[in-house]
Amino acid sequence: MKTNRTTGEKIANGLLAFGVAVALTVITLGSREANAAQTGALHLVATIKDGPAMQAVSWVVKQGDAVVKSTHSHSATFHLPGGDYSAHLECNGTNRSRSFTLRSGGDIDIVLACG
Repeated sequence: MKTNRTTGEKIANGLLAFGVAVALTVITLGSREANAAQTGALHLVATIKDGPAMQAVSWVVKQGDAVVKSTHSHSATFHLPGGDYSAHLECNGTNRSRSFTLRSGGDIDIVLACG
């Protein structure tokens, strides 16, 4: 037997579906904000003669022996969980590195000169 839904039932089901969609969106956005609060911002800058190294370089960010981020840009910003890291720069045939601790919610600038 086929039943016909009344207009009121259709509206109620539509509102229920809309409410679920809104709740899922709020939960997703809330978790993104919570994750952002648990990360810190790492700013990398490669320089030549006290100016930005406007050329291809190689940055590698490691946590222990694991590579967590890399880029070939002279500058970059990464958002990472708080912890101990090292930044490695290869530029003009030289290698430079620096160890650092990034705190959750903090910022750190790593500026390394190319050879």
